[in-house]
Amino acid sequence: MRTILCYGDSNTWGDPPGGEGRFDFTTRWPGVLQRLLGSEYRIIEEGLCGRTTCFDDPIWPHRNGLTYLPVALESHYPLDLVIIMLGTNDVKARFNHSAFTIAQGVAELLALTKRFEPAIHHTLLVAPPQLVATNNFEISLAFDGSLAKSHELPKYYKHYALHHSCHFFDAGSVAQTSTDDGVHLDAENHRRLGEGIAAEVKRIFGE
Repeated sequence: MRTILCYGDSNTWGDPPGGEGRFDFTTRWPGVLQRLLGSEYRIIEEGLCGRTTCFDDPIWPHRNGLTYLPVALESHYPLDLVIIMLGTNDVKARFNHSAFTIAQGVAELLALTKRFEPAIHHTLLVAPPQLVATNNFEISLAFDGSLAKSHELPKYYKHYALHHSCHFFDAGSVAQTSTDDGVHLDAENHRRLGEGIAAEVKRIFGE
């Protein structure tokens, strides 16, 4: 059996657009991935709302993805594949980071997985789905000026994935965030993302 760790933020945790409740496992993209890959794979969810790549949030503590990743890797090893999808929270106005700086943060995550012992066979870096315009007042303020930045992430993520000999997938090629809040995936787009990543996983393992 192959074990896959899905390391992400609220779009891995399953926060629906608008933030009411949580999608069930079969609806969330890791659950879709489990269904499509079958019993020969074990999918482990490690999603946390507000998680960043490597930045401490002054308002929301314990969200630094680089700090927690070693814990997650040690908790669940041995791992055949780690899927990392982070960066959406990093484009928030309060961080004031460029897309390139955010990608450098992702590169630190990749470097950590590469040097982890026992060795992890594969790492898949997923550029998060890009933001879209929304009338949600609170979200639009939190992410003020961030739409263009989110659209720049895939090109930098791809660069660092190649640099660290990791696999790359652009979530925006198959899924789109909801206009209800501009940030989160609805059920249909969780399905699309799960299907897209499942196809990529099969390619990675030569299936």
